[in-house]
Amino acid sequence: MAQQKKLQKSSLPQLIFVDKLPWFWLWGIIYLAIVVFGLFWPTSIFVSILKIFGIALCLVFVWRYFHEDRLIQIAFLFTLTADIILAFNNTAAYGVLVFAFAQLTHFARICQKPTLSKIWLIVSILLLVCIFVLPIPDPIVCFGIVYGITLAANLFMSLRYVHQERNRKTVCNAIGFTLFVCCDLLVAVSFFANIGVLPGFLLGIANYCCWLFYLPSQIFIANSGEDVIQ
Repeated sequence: MAQQKKLQKSSLPQLIFVDKLPWFWLWGIIYLAIVVFGLFWPTSIFVSILKIFGIALCLVFVWRYFHEDRLIQIAFLFTLTADIILAFNNTAAYGVLVFAFAQLTHFARICQKPTLSKIWLIVSILLLVCIFVLPIPDPIVCFGIVYGITLAANLFMSLRYVHQERNRKTVCNAIGFTLFVCCDLLVAVSFFANIGVLPGFLLGIANYCCWLFYLPSQIFIANSGEDVIQ
């Protein structure tokens, strides 16, 4: 019976690497600071720096422990760039566009069928080119649609693969992109509240709550790299 329990325990997905716990302590401190300071001083530059630092830490983490997984490194480079752009202007169209490229890169690494991944990448790039070429009155809406489609595709693929096989990569991807979608649903609420479609009081609430999901989503995704360097 003890041996059976031991086998069951060893077969569980290893979500957190024991020898990397200092990273999670640091992320936890940053997360707690964002939760507390963001509640009382939501527009403080200190809170914005904390948020960017938390994402930057994810980039350093994947660069350190998954240095052979170039796609996850590129995806987090896009993510950090987008967060910096949106920190100065949270309705910047090009910030959303950079986020779309991050999602495209994630799809390329999640998808286990190279042909499908290449087709999706080509179609998405052509769509983005059309957005640049054609006269569009409100590019942020178009970029947001492309971003939303790619994020939904990443969620679908990650849930599909975790259903087929449970390991660190698939579980972290599934949890990460589920939290990511929860975050972006709140971002959508914030956007529509900002333009007057939804009640204005939802703006501050959504802006605060989205980071309760966003940083954990990036931490889980950061742990879904392909190779582990001990």
